Amino acid sequence: MTFVPKKMPLARSKMSELYIKEHLKEENKIDSVHPGFTSLKHLSYLKPFVHKSIVSPLLGTSEYARFNLVPRKSILLVGAKNTGKRFFLKSVCVEHNINFLESYIDNEKDVSDAYRKALDMEPCLLYVSNQLTNEKEKVLHEIEKNAEKVRMKKILTVFSCQSRAFIAENIPKMVSDEISMKIPDENDRRNILESFVLKNFDNINFSELAKLTPGHMPIDLHNLCVSAASSAIVNNRQVEIEDFLQNLAGENKITLDDIGALSVVKHEIEMNILLPLQFPDKFKRMGISRTSGILLYGPPGCGKTMLARAIANTLFCNFISVRGPELVNKYVGDTEKEMRDIFNRAKNQEPCVLFFDEIDSLCSRRTDNDFQTRIVNQMLTLLDGIDDKGKVFIVGATNRMHALDSAILRPGRFDKIIEVPLPAKDEQVDILRKCVRNMPVESFDLEGIDMDGFTGADIAGLVRESALLALKSDFMNEKLVIGKKHFLAALEDIKRRKKLFG
Repeated sequence: MTFVPKKMPLARSKMSELYIKEHLKEENKIDSVHPGFTSLKHLSYLKPFVHKSIVSPLLGTSEYARFNLVPRKSILLVGAKNTGKRFFLKSVCVEHNINFLESYIDNEKDVSDAYRKALDMEPCLLYVSNQLTNEKEKVLHEIEKNAEKVRMKKILTVFSCQSRAFIAENIPKMVSDEISMKIPDENDRRNILESFVLKNFDNINFSELAKLTPGHMPIDLHNLCVSAASSAIVNNRQVEIEDFLQNLAGENKITLDDIGALSVVKHEIEMNILLPLQFPDKFKRMGISRTSGILLYGPPGCGKTMLARAIANTLFCNFISVRGPELVNKYVGDTEKEMRDIFNRAKNQEPCVLFFDEIDSLCSRRTDNDFQTRIVNQMLTLLDGIDDKGKVFIVGATNRMHALDSAILRPGRFDKIIEVPLPAKDEQVDILRKCVRNMPVESFDLEGIDMDGFTGADIAGLVRESALLALKSDFMNEKLVIGKKHFLAALEDIKRRKKLFG
């Protein structure tokens, strides 16, 4: 557990003072090093919630007493992993001289211990750091009982979770308010880099760096900066933008230019997603509205998932990938609940590409099956509301077009359907060239490799198998290259397996 005292403690009993003195370590005292809330520009959107949901119920007890009211002193903090939930709460505590107590609660004894310590640290924000699920029914009952006992005290209980879909159903009923933390957008990332991480890096273009780091959390930005600074120290110079680009390049984010073949498919994606964002006035003048959703269909292994990821990386935006079968839950209402949560996550992470793989498992033709009908209806409702979602781009993928409910394909939903076919001979060679461009391969005629019927995934597998065969042949050779014989051997093995297993 972590205990953080306020700057100017209120008068306490000698026993409380002794307890705190014995249990607080110097490194836990964040007062002098932890920034206050108002200095954190990237969290400014939370300002309305700070007073209403935290400060007023915790410190303004007398204000409520004037109206003969006793506020409920518990809230739910929702945010994806590494969004900075703990950091946010500590910054509020520093700003308002509130003690911070973090507790991992696993059983009833943990509950009583946590509230006993919170009473000794009043005014105190008690942060329950672990997600409590329905299996912790007794623990939740104990928390509810203890929270009621200290309702007149200056103690606020904060539950946290990454998603409401994965916490106990009783928690939203126990809290007085809910605060949602979003993934940092481009402007947030610039503010983090400027005011929090990069105080002394005056020659860095923060706006450009923020644009290049979609999906990066505060801790990711911090680690990126540490790596860049390390490069500068090793080379005995100032930090330069190239130090960041080098580390970002190490993340190996594929773009549309990195994908071999599929020129027609890539052109359709550019016309329907990329160019409308780059030249909105041109499309507006022609009366062309934004494509609501793109559906990619074709045989397995032809690059549908890779295309979706490449769209996100080309747009410098976040990427959420969902496999349809993983959402289908036997319990009534769970699938619909998770679908709503996914769309809300996409909104919180915008700009964002929301990708549904094997979407046919969610949107198959409606029959007399009530379960399937509910799922399709929920998807239709969410897609119809996508105009309200801002910069959320929906991409679906299927190899079973015939199984989809026709309502999904109407304008305003998945209104652009793009086939991702098996690659032709020249396209296979192009894919092969892209796959080996950074590998030590001897010079030979790649067109001579017979890849009839191979998908892009098959070709990537061929390259990997060829490299492994080369390593097996002469593992200790530092100048080893992948030769034609390795490709032919790997090709024969893959064709044999395809014949056996289909």
